[in-house]
Amino acid sequence: MDSANFHFVFPKDETTDFLQEVIDHIIDNTEANVTIHRLSTVDEHVNFFANAQTLIPRNATIMFMGHGMSYAVSGAHTPDLTYGPYVSENQLSIFKDRKVVLLTCRSNEYLNNYGLESGLKAGIGFPNLITDDYELIHPDEPERVNGVTNQNVKDFRRCLLDIIKFSLEDYINLELSFYQLFKRIQIRVQRHLIGFYTNNRNLGKLPYGKMLYDLNHGIEFIGN
Repeated sequence: MDSANFHFVFPKDETTDFLQEVIDHIIDNTEANVTIHRLSTVDEHVNFFANAQTLIPRNATIMFMGHGMSYAVSGAHTPDLTYGPYVSENQLSIFKDRKVVLLTCRSNEYLNNYGLESGLKAGIGFPNLITDDYELIHPDEPERVNGVTNQNVKDFRRCLLDIIKFSLEDYINLELSFYQLFKRIQIRVQRHLIGFYTNNRNLGKLPYGKMLYDLNHGIEFIGN
């Protein structure tokens, strides 16, 4: 069962430490063989990059969790290290022939631009994700955070955690295909979106609803 062999690539960054809950949930609620690549030093980044094809078997599912952009995923950000772009453009080929979930901002664009030509078997990507208050103060896209509150960010973070961890649990325990994992994530996002507006009727396009809409609209699947 491919889904039972799971590798988390998780650069150290206090703004994404909340994603540890996903790993803990999978360890506690499945029998998956879980390997965690927690990158915090330059040597750890370099060694993983150089040896990823050996460290991660072809039948494994990979989840990269952290920050990203339309052409790269980022490395660690700690008091001792700001790695910046880590895996960029066609360097996605370090995951060649493997299934990859990129839980990072704008990974949908990254996968569409470089995923297939880098030889990924399949990939799931996400749009810009507002998961930290810093993004309200220094937004990449100011129009996307209009009216968004700190509580909205907390609620969105909680929503994202629940969607991802329960979808991965289904993927592993029900032996779903990778595409079915994508559909589980998508359906759970849609349920949150419908539920939010069911409970907030006739109030127009609320900022938190827009966050859920953008998430639903921006999730992408490539491959087979």
